[in-house]
Amino acid sequence: MVLPPIAASVIGGVATTGGIGGPVGAVLGAVIIGIIENIIVLFGISPYWQSVVSGGVVVLAISFDSVSRRYFGRVG
Repeated sequence: MVLPPIAASVIGGVATTGGIGGPVGAVLGAVIIGIIENIIVLFGISPYWQSVVSGGVVVLAISFDSVSRRYFGRVG
């Protein structure tokens, strides 16, 4: 699966436009994605929903990054 590593890096603060982020944030993002996926498995939810949740998290993280750059003037 390709989506969890991408989701982990985006959650960790690595910009999809490049140039921003670091390994510590990517590792923290991987931990968060791992926790989310473990919770889904522990609740007995279908593995299909792991991809749906990971995709939703990526969309939210990219949206938050875009909004914060626009309104708070962060420049990468």
